[in-house]
Amino acid sequence: MLKYTKKTILMILFLYPFSGLCYGIFKATIVSLNAPLFKKANISSEVTEYLRKGQIIVVKKNKEKSDTFLETINKNGQPSFILKEHIRIYFKNTNELSFKKPKDSTDYRLEEPLEKSYPFNSSKTRRGSIGFSIGTPLNSRYNYSKKIANESFNNQYRLKSSYSKKVKLDKSGRTYFGGTASISYSKAQVTTFDSYKSNEFQWLLEIGPVISFDSYKSEKFDLTFTLAIPINYLRKTVTISDKSISQNKRLFSGFSFSPQLINRLTIKNFFRNLNAYISGQLTIHPPSSYKSLSKPNSYDSLWSRKDQVILATQTQLFFSVGLSSDF
Repeated sequence: MLKYTKKTILMILFLYPFSGLCYGIFKATIVSLNAPLFKKANISSEVTEYLRKGQIIVVKKNKEKSDTFLETINKNGQPSFILKEHIRIYFKNTNELSFKKPKDSTDYRLEEPLEKSYPFNSSKTRRGSIGFSIGTPLNSRYNYSKKIANESFNNQYRLKSSYSKKVKLDKSGRTYFGGTASISYSKAQVTTFDSYKSNEFQWLLEIGPVISFDSYKSEKFDLTFTLAIPINYLRKTVTISDKSISQNKRLFSGFSFSPQLINRLTIKNFFRNLNAYISGQLTIHPPSSYKSLSKPNSYDSLWSRKDQVILATQTQLFFSVGLSSDF
């Protein structure tokens, strides 16, 4: 009977803190996601109950005058202790103005990588980029009249830019459509069995449509797949090391197209509002040929009656680095 009476008196003191400041008893709100109640004023003590965020409880200063714990009661009416950082006390005076919510150590939930503009659509609808690439050799050369003993094709170097805009039909905001342009340079050396030599210098201009899709998006990275089908303008200078002929340098040019498949990894906000990216590209070249505007004076030395530059069906691989921006 005495034990029951003591428990009842304790619950009344906690649940009806009429004297408030006199007894050091106050109402408080749980501000942590899952606040534990301890059997003793010790972080290693047994946990008797968990209280959810938003619950109202009554607390009072414990006898040990701990700076860490306050005394309360659990659902069974048993004395328990709660960490001060898990509650907000209603002092009903100016002390409430000094409350600063600490970091919640009980919140196990991970924040989603949402954009700053969420839940509204991002105002950034355009995307631009510029980058430098190095690619495998483009094996095209003049159709020489003599048999070739040795030929060497150098890597292709390219400067490329693109501009695109979000496709409104894609409500996810991951699809972009726009254009791309680039300029590339490479060279080749050819030697015949009778020691004739020729140097070829090649410029390739590309311009055409591009469509891309962001297959993966996070706060720090984007993974984008791109398809481009540019029209190419190739201009090649062929120089023969034969001083016995008057015309040892000629120009060849022509048009073609080359589908491109690109996989790009973007590192967001690499430098302020600029993104950095690395990408790999597969370019497919259908067969094509390029001719000169003028015929040679004579078909001697290395000049052939099949007077053209031949580009056989082939693929090229490119590795690129660059900067991009969404705006």
